[in-house]
Amino acid sequence: MRNVARFPLDDGSTVTVALSKELRDLDGYRDVSLMGDRQYDGSTSLNQAMDQIRRVANAVVDPLTHITPRPDDVEVAFGVEMDVEAGAVIAAGGSDGHFQVRLRWKSQDGAEER
Repeated sequence: MRNVARFPLDDGSTVTVALSKELRDLDGYRDVSLMGDRQYDGSTSLNQAMDQIRRVANAVVDPLTHITPRPDDVEVAFGVEMDVEAGAVIAAGGSDGHFQVRLRWKSQDGAEER
C-alpha cells in the first residue's frame, strides 16, 4: 500500500508527494486503487509551504550576517518534510529538528581563514 498527498500550486495545478508513513487515523483520504493506495489532500499549497521555509531561512541567516567581523559566507542547511496537515516542517534529526550552520571568513589575500 502506498500513500500520497496532493498539494495545490498557485497556478491551480497540483503536485503529488509520496508519504513516508501511513496515516491511518487521518480524515480526508481517498482510496485510489484496489491495492489499498490512499491519497490525501494537503491543507496548504506548496507555494504557501515554501513561503514558510523562506521565512525560516531568513530568520536563521539574517542574525548570522550581523556577526562582527562579518562572515564572507553564511551557509545554513536543514531538511524539509511536507506534512499533509501542517505543510512544510523542519525535518527532525532524531527527536529534534536541527540546522547546520557554516560560517566562513577569508583572509585579505582571499585564502580561507576559518
